[in-house]
Formats: sequence, structure tokens, C-alpha cells
Amino acid sequence: IGERKALVEGFGSSTAPFVAFNDDFIAKNGFEADISVRQASDAQCALVGFLSGLKNRFDRNLKLKVNSFSIRSGETLSGSVDGLGGRNLALLLVADDGYVYDLRSYLRREADPPTFGLKVQIAGKAGSRPTIVIAVASAKPLAGMPGTRPVTADALFSRLATEAKQSNEPLGIALKYFR
Repeated sequence: IGERKALVEGFGSSTAPFVAFNDDFIAKNGFEADISVRQASDAQCALVGFLSGLKNRFDRNLKLKVNSFSIRSGETLSGSVDGLGGRNLALLLVADDGYVYDLRSYLRREADPPTFGLKVQIAGKAGSRPTIVIAVASAKPLAGMPGTRPVTADALFSRLATEAKQSNEPLGIALKYFR
């Protein structure tokens, strides 16, 4: 947020709340916010709820970069995570069906900053589908991580919310959306 400029990135399953937010923003501030709406599937909303529940109790110094906003099945998703500050790193992919995949095995930690790369295989119907990659930095390893088998976003982000509330350390959070 700057003088007469506000950049907002929002995640939700519909655009109506963002239209209402912008109307309220204009009424209170006298100018329109630049809102980037990232439409998430209903199954991904557990992630949105988790982020909302942190109530700004997270460290924004973590930076996640990905190679593209648009990635198709068979293409490579690559990127880097900066701002770790010696903390543990979890890297997750939240698919449009609500399953969360642990991407830590794709991390190259010897690089500074750590990088990752994997070929994306999207099963089912053709077309772009909302996918979110989230990096989570923590002082101690998070016990609730999915491991080698995918877990539902509801189950995972409920566990992570509990861990975050019990910890006195803020989590580093960064995420990117692609279709």
C-alpha cells in the first residue's frame, strides 16, 4: 500500500467478495485498489482459511518465485525460495481437487537460494486448473507435513493451523498461483 496505490492479491472461490471489497475500499480511500483475484477451487479453500486464520501472524520475508503463471501438463514447474534465514522449509503443491503434495524431495537445498523443479502431470479434464504452490518456513520442522502420500487440504491445513497456534514463532509464508 502506498500513497493512492494499493496492490492486493486475493484468493477465493468467487469474485463477489472482491467486488464488495473494492467498493468499500473506494468509499473509504477515494481510489480503486489494484486487485489480482486468484480463483481457487472450493477444495482449495482450506488453504485460504488457514492463511486467514494466521491473522497476519506470519513473516512476509519469505519469497517464492516460479517460472510461469501458466503451466500445462507435461511442462516443468521450477522456481526458488528466498528469505529462509536458516529456517526449515516445507514446499507444497495444492491441486484443484484439494489434494496437497509434498514437494520437498524436489528441492535443491545446496543452491542459494534453494531451487526446485518438477514436471507437472495433470490428470483428468483438459484445460487450465488452479494450482497453488506454498512455501512454509518454520523454526522447527512441522510435524503435520504430508510425506510421500498426498493428503486433503482440509486435513493438512487444520493440522498446520493447530501447530501455528501452539508455536511462539511466526511462520514464513509465500505462495504462487498458476493455471
